[in-house]
Amino acid sequence: MKINGIQRVDQPYKTTEVMKPQKVSKPSLQDSVEISREGLLLNQTTAGMPSERLAKVEELKQKINAGEYQIDPEKIAAKIASYYQK
Repeated sequence: MKINGIQRVDQPYKTTEVMKPQKVSKPSLQDSVEISREGLLLNQTTAGMPSERLAKVEELKQKINAGEYQIDPEKIAAKIASYYQK
């Protein structure tokens, strides 16, 4: 058996260099958004939509923003039930 040298047990605990505290950068105060490739593709597909569809989407957006859009829970439940009955 060959021994390549003797290492002291306390050697890892000895430090010769004092670690200086690192400066912490301040977090950015601005939000950022990254859009995936799939999101960009979806955005491109809306560019090819018929104008009637775009008008309906815009109308729905305005109703939602104004708080005037009403959801019919019975109609939603019927659609969900018909989907799972297929």
